[in-house]
Amino acid sequence: MNTVVPLAGIGGEPFKVKHLSRWLPLGEASQAIVLDRLIHAVSGLIYSSVLLFITIYLTPFSPSLKFSLMLAAGLLAVLGFVLMFFSFSKVPNQLTHFILKRFSSFEVLSQQKLPKITYAACLSYKLLGRVINLIEIYLILRLLGITVTPGRMAIVAAFIAASSLFINVIPQGLGVAEAGITGAFSLIGLAPHLGLTFGLIRRARIIFWALFGIALFVPFQLFRSFFHPVKMGAK
Repeated sequence: MNTVVPLAGIGGEPFKVKHLSRWLPLGEASQAIVLDRLIHAVSGLIYSSVLLFITIYLTPFSPSLKFSLMLAAGLLAVLGFVLMFFSFSKVPNQLTHFILKRFSSFEVLSQQKLPKITYAACLSYKLLGRVINLIEIYLILRLLGITVTPGRMAIVAAFIAASSLFINVIPQGLGVAEAGITGAFSLIGLAPHLGLTFGLIRRARIIFWALFGIALFVPFQLFRSFFHPVKMGAK
């Protein structure tokens, strides 16, 4: 839903809340979604920062460019830790209250903080998912006939992760990821059109899985809505 609905990356959030509210109170479900988005953003900032530092270490750049990349990596790390601090503050509760008010279903929430060990586990899984995504980057680079090196993979992954932080600001993130990938390709001396092709391949993959998921979801919902009343009546 977040991919195909042009609502700045939050088109699927009401559905997530509704789905979780089948097992949790609405307030707790909303709070879980807010914390999930915060942890996802923290993982993106930290991941981008680490990869940029790895890129600087593995790839020879001019002193001025190296300084710029180090500055960007440092800022991303600082933003990541600041956002992590907010995750343990009252911000998640305040955002949850705001969401519930917007949907005219206000609930009084107790000030609950996510245990640090649980937060660390969630953040670790987010980071693991991003690391696994390196397989996709490797395969696309090979598909385009590009020689794969750790430095090239690191900078492409870093720019993808960094650009994804701004994708949610723009409906469907049109052009943001592609611009980031093209910029990464230019920095490491690869033709910009290869970066654009790389970005379009990833865009096609995202759209395919989004439509595939919706194609599974809609018939199931129609089937359940059609047969559920019959079962209830028979009972």
